[in-house]
Amino acid sequence: MYAQKDANTRRSTARWATCAWMPVGPVADALNLNAGVALAAAQIAPDPAAGVAMAQEAQRAGKAGAVLQRWVATSQREAAAEATEHS
Repeated sequence: MYAQKDANTRRSTARWATCAWMPVGPVADALNLNAGVALAAAQIAPDPAAGVAMAQEAQRAGKAGAVLQRWVATSQREAAAEATEHS
């Protein structure tokens, strides 16, 4: 079960890594739209349009990749801790 979870995480991470570096196109648009709505919902952006603009800027500046790398590291630590708990 944990091996399958790890394989799925690696595949998902690879997909998101591609999106994080892809500045234009439908995948980048979907990623930025999702992030923009999330930023508005979290009241970090005043509305979804401003959130999308913030997400696009973060992507252009390379910040999206840095966040992805932190997320990957955190996910891997959590998966290792969970596997240790269940062994």
